[in-house]
Amino acid sequence: MSPVRQAHPLIRLSNGGALDVYPDHPHEGECRIPTDLSTTFDLDGVSTPEWPGGPFFFMRPRPRAVAYAMSGGNGFESPDKSAVVPRSFIAIAAYDGHFGDVGRVVTDATWHHYVNINLVGMRPGGVSNADMQAIEAFWSNMVNWLMPAKVRRCLWPWLVVTTLLDHPILEELVIPEPDPKRVRELEAVGEAIVRAVDERPGSVGSDIVADAVAMLAGRDRRTDDTNGKDRRDDQVSDRLAGRIGFALVGAHFATVASALTKGDDIHDHDGLERTVASIGADVVDAVVDDERKAIERAVADIDRTGRLLAQPVAAG
Repeated sequence: MSPVRQAHPLIRLSNGGALDVYPDHPHEGECRIPTDLSTTFDLDGVSTPEWPGGPFFFMRPRPRAVAYAMSGGNGFESPDKSAVVPRSFIAIAAYDGHFGDVGRVVTDATWHHYVNINLVGMRPGGVSNADMQAIEAFWSNMVNWLMPAKVRRCLWPWLVVTTLLDHPILEELVIPEPDPKRVRELEAVGEAIVRAVDERPGSVGSDIVADAVAMLAGRDRRTDDTNGKDRRDDQVSDRLAGRIGFALVGAHFATVASALTKGDDIHDHDGLERTVASIGADVVDAVVDDERKAIERAVADIDRTGRLLAQPVAAG
């Protein structure tokens, strides 16, 4: 059985669901995912990778299908718009180029989905119905998802503040000191904040976790774009990277909360970078040490269970 993947941030809805309705149009095309990621193009006389790599193998951005649609096969009362053979096709695709120091891209099967008259029926009396509201949420997600990484990081503190003002999480959070020795508490706070922010359109909370890991990784350890081969020795654990990212976000938030409590006037557009630079290495050591201890406990449990169950049963 194939693993269930979470819906792409572009089509996640605030109610926990995903976009499941989309306009149709007789002039619709389809999105296609490239299979060759080693292609280049000429930029001011320089051969430039079309799909640049990012730091570490697991961060290499690849185009992906976001949503599939189904052509129903119905036709129109027009000789040039006859019925088609029903088929499934990629209606929305996306490329997250932020890990490769380039922009993000969203492609669609047709521009008609945004401006055509087939949206009019979704606004009876000038009021958006449920289908139109879902499509509008997708548009809002797209605005947030396409924003440059620098803009996202600049808006991040204010998005956190506005989320906390109207989210019940504020009453539940116990904010620890930004000390790597309290890495589990920092991780829990970071994860809680990210999940709360991700309930808003765009899901930029998860992006900030990835940003923190990318800042920590630096730009000196890239995939090798000269021959199109990934450097497998740079592959790291997604789960451990996630833990580290959550802990850094938690430490960053704890630092901001402490400053605000003291009445300090801070401009935090580069606060996450400062947090990563100051305690990033210590956070990595703390998470790795915590994981190592957990593995040692698991090994001890396995050995003990093996010894107990391997003992011969006395004849009764």
